[in-house]
Amino acid sequence: MDPIALLLLIIVAYFGLLIVTALSQRKGFRIAASVGVFISTLFLCFAATIFQKFQANSDFGGAAVVVAPACIAAIERGEVDKVVRALKEFESDYRPTYEQRRNFVVLANRLADRLKVDGGIDGANKKD
Repeated sequence: MDPIALLLLIIVAYFGLLIVTALSQRKGFRIAASVGVFISTLFLCFAATIFQKFQANSDFGGAAVVVAPACIAAIERGEVDKVVRALKEFESDYRPTYEQRRNFVVLANRLADRLKVDGGIDGANKKD
């Protein structure tokens, strides 16, 4: 199931439970349902934080898989100056904050593209 659809379903269920809770005549049910909504909201916030960290790890790991081979291949071809220029440009463009990682993946892909040869990262299909 799509994560956004699941989140919307949970939100609708929360509002439904809150409405039923507010209209209930039994005090014990109102207290139990309110505590249940509170605990499940905390759980959802915790789960969202964990999934956000997994996404960040995936982004950084995927970008490293692209950038590292491109840098190594360019250095092995003797293009050290090109690698240094590309890395300096990457560093000047990348300004993350503690709240967000900015455009790391886009910049990493741009860096790898700048270092590639016509035939790809390893230069296997390089035109002579």
